[in-house]
Amino acid sequence: MFHRALLVLEPDNPPDALIQSGLAMARACHAEVVFCTAMTRTRFAVADLRDPKVAAPGSSQDDQRFPAELLHAQARQLADRQGVSSRSVTATGNDPVRSIIDAALVSNCDLIVVASEKSN
Repeated sequence: MFHRALLVLEPDNPPDALIQSGLAMARACHAEVVFCTAMTRTRFAVADLRDPKVAAPGSSQDDQRFPAELLHAQARQLADRQGVSSRSVTATGNDPVRSIIDAALVSNCDLIVVASEKSN
């Protein structure tokens, strides 16, 4: 049994199954859900890319923040409709795994749920 679960959402991956599963577990345990997206501070060297224009739009945290905020808003609306208490956080750092763990610790989460359809 857990009291608070951190659900890691990635804007590039369809998170529907993760959100539905996480909300179902939270409902069963009368727990709160914290939606989290890790945003990296790492920048790619333009010299290493074939087309420098490809790197520019996705290189800033502002460009990462908008899709994450939109995704979190949609997830929180779904949680509200299902009667699950929720909030959202963004984790920033050079190491996304460490950032997620730190966000879970700061949010007092008992459980971290991560799923990805495009990578492991």
